[in-house]
Amino acid sequence: MNRNDKFYNIEKATEILGISEQEVINMITLKKLPAIKVEKAIKIMEEDLEKFLGSLSEK
Repeated sequence: MNRNDKFYNIEKATEILGISEQEVINMITLKKLPAIKVEKAIKIMEEDLEKFLGSLSEK
């Protein structure tokens, strides 16, 4: 992780993935979608979101 990494909040991740906020939270809880907590916000790295999307298209 470096300063140039792009992060998404849960709301933006739901838009990109086309699933509900609760589903995104469930994926994070189940460790299927990596995320980090920054203060009180949950952030998802762009790279991790792209990998997750790729894994969905492979199924």
